[in-house]
Amino acid sequence: MNLSRHSFFRCFLGSLATMQFVWFYSIHVPNALSLAGYIDGAERMPFQGRLLIVFLLRHLGTSAFFLHLAAITNNFSVWLPRALTGVETLQAVIDFASVTLTGWVAKRLYALYSPSAILAPFIYPLTLLVLASTFLFQTTHLLRFPYDLASTALFSLGLLSILERRSSWFLLIVFTVATVNKETSLLLIPALLIERSFDGSSGKFQISRLWCLVNIGFAGFLSAMWTAWHFWLLWRFKSNPSVFGSHLVLNIGLLLCPIAWPQIASACAYLLPLVLLNRKAISDPVLRAFVLILPGAFMVQSYFGVLAEPRIFGEWVAFVSCTASLIAEDYILRHTSRLRLTENVASSYKSARYLSISQVDMRIPLYSGLPPT
Repeated sequence: MNLSRHSFFRCFLGSLATMQFVWFYSIHVPNALSLAGYIDGAERMPFQGRLLIVFLLRHLGTSAFFLHLAAITNNFSVWLPRALTGVETLQAVIDFASVTLTGWVAKRLYALYSPSAILAPFIYPLTLLVLASTFLFQTTHLLRFPYDLASTALFSLGLLSILERRSSWFLLIVFTVATVNKETSLLLIPALLIERSFDGSSGKFQISRLWCLVNIGFAGFLSAMWTAWHFWLLWRFKSNPSVFGSHLVLNIGLLLCPIAWPQIASACAYLLPLVLLNRKAISDPVLRAFVLILPGAFMVQSYFGVLAEPRIFGEWVAFVSCTASLIAEDYILRHTSRLRLTENVASSYKSARYLSISQVDMRIPLYSGLPPT
């Protein structure tokens, strides 16, 4: 009974924290896109090509339910400095669901790989902190895109389906939805190949499994589907203005500017370097191998993204929250084990030091400076 009460209380607090995060994100983080133009298909590329949220906003944003919900929330003018439209209210609901799903995936991943689960109650709060650092704590380039939090949730769900070895049909559905939302779903393909290259029983990497016809065929099908979709997007929105291109020179300049380092490193709450440097503390070989995708993701984003916007690494929030917790757990368990060993040695020494003379075998000659008689 106590356990269920504690679980309910944690869920209740988690819901309040999620609501506060989404509330702040919706009200105080400026929207980088014109929602009206985005819904009408007139925004710049590649932003316009991220269509999943467009479908939802276009068909549900003007429904009577969300218009009524917006009218109710707008009555609380103290908490809402500006009125929300039905479309913005729907966006907040989508963001709430996305944050909740991201936190659930992080908890699920941790439960899957933790040997003791001693940090289980802290995974969801940690995920919220990592999200806040990635999407809120910026002094410049603080921008909100309608699809960002949904991309975080869908990418996390894709990683979970790979690591749990769900059916290929389930992964195909998640990959398709994630691809319609944002092109970063492509990084799920190397994750899939890495996972399927490890033997399930021995946990060893086997190159023969990597080149297995089934694995290569499925990864090739996902790649072809991703490529076909983005060719279609280029054709469909060929008349839209575009900001697509390389930001490599800009990012090199940012990396050479020390004042930009705190904001660049704030992606995933400054935990990306920690996870990379301490990956050996992760016991599972597949999860440890997944960490090696992070440098590749950083290089891709250094070319296409802007490093001063930590949100471009938002897809990795659940993964980093899980792996950082596993690293912390490993440290705690090793430190606790070492501390107990030290206490046991000290206790044994103390017992031997204060051993009473009556417990000593008097047949053993004690050194007195005189030869034994």
